[in-house]
Amino acid sequence: MYQQMRACFQEAATSMSVLRSLWQAHWLHQNRPKQDDVAAWLEESLSALEDGFADFIKQMEEAGWDQSQIFLKVPKEPVLVLEHLDQEV
Repeated sequence: MYQQMRACFQEAATSMSVLRSLWQAHWLHQNRPKQDDVAAWLEESLSALEDGFADFIKQMEEAGWDQSQIFLKVPKEPVLVLEHLDQEV
């Protein structure tokens, strides 16, 4: 099954909000639904984000990462990345 996902970022998005979005996109990719209940899948991803992102940040800090040194920029021009989600990356 081919699914297309898109992420939109606000132009002035902070590095942490971009990192949160990337974390959630990864979760969505790893936890694709077996059914077509997209609303429940997205709801589950928000719960996972609330529970899992804080743990992710804690693990980063324990591994020596400094949050203040994370710089993720949103491109000024739209970028379209296509990937077949039915294939492993």
